[in-house]
Amino acid sequence: MSSVPTCVVARPPTQHATKLAKNKDADPVINVYHEGRHREAKLVFPWEPAKPPYRDTAGSFVDYVFSYLDSELSIFPARWGGAEPLVKNWHEYMDRLPRWSEVSSWLELFGRFNIGLALGRTSRAIAIVFKEKDSMVQWFWGLGREEQVMIGLYGIVVYTDKWSYVLLRPSDPGLIPRRNFYSKKLHAKVLGEKSHVFLPPSWLDGLQLVLWEEEVCLKRTILLREIPAEVFSHIITSLGVTAGGN
Repeated sequence: MSSVPTCVVARPPTQHATKLAKNKDADPVINVYHEGRHREAKLVFPWEPAKPPYRDTAGSFVDYVFSYLDSELSIFPARWGGAEPLVKNWHEYMDRLPRWSEVSSWLELFGRFNIGLALGRTSRAIAIVFKEKDSMVQWFWGLGREEQVMIGLYGIVVYTDKWSYVLLRPSDPGLIPRRNFYSKKLHAKVLGEKSHVFLPPSWLDGLQLVLWEEEVCLKRTILLREIPAEVFSHIITSLGVTAGGN
C-alpha cells in the first residue's frame, strides 16, 4: 500500500485553530496545543506514560486529539488500554460533536486515554474493518486507480499488528449506511450509524492503533476529507454493500 501517492500539505490556521488561539490564554491545555502546533515545538506532557509501554509516534497525543477535532470527528474518551468509556454521556457523541471545554476537561482529568470515534452522520464517517490486513490489501489492489488514490489522499487507514480499518467520509452524508454490514468475501465489516471504533494512538487488547503514513496524515489541513459521492459508492459496492442502504 505504500505506493499510493501521498500529499503533504502545510497546515494553515483553521477555523478551529483560530478558536483555539482566541481562547488559549484561558485554558492551559489549549495554550499547550496552540504553542506546540503553530510554533512547531515539541509538546511535553505533565503526566507519565501509561502501561503497556507507550510507543512514541510522529505526533504527540494532543496533536492527535486536536487533529480529530479539526476534522469534526465526534470523539469520546475510553480507558487507556481498554474499551470502557470514561464519561457516562458517551452515547451523546453519536448525535453531537464534543465541545472544546469537554475535550480540555478530558485531557486534564485523564491525561492519555483511548480515543473513541462515533461513526455515522455526526462525524460524517464510516469504517471498513478488516479482520486481517492481507484481506484489506487484496481489496485495495482490486479497486480502480481513482478509488485507491482517494483512499490514500482523503481517507484514514488505521492498523495494528493483527487487523486494520479504513475511515471514509462521503461528500453526501445520505450515503452513509444506516446499519452495519458484513462482507463474507473479504471478512470485513462496514460500520455506519450508531457504531464506533477507536482511533490512534489508542491501545486495544495489547495492540496499539497506528495511522498509516502517520507523518503525512497529521500534516493535512483536514485529516478526513470528503470523497466524491460517485467514487465513494464504487468503494462501498466493491464490498457488496449499497451506499445509504438500510
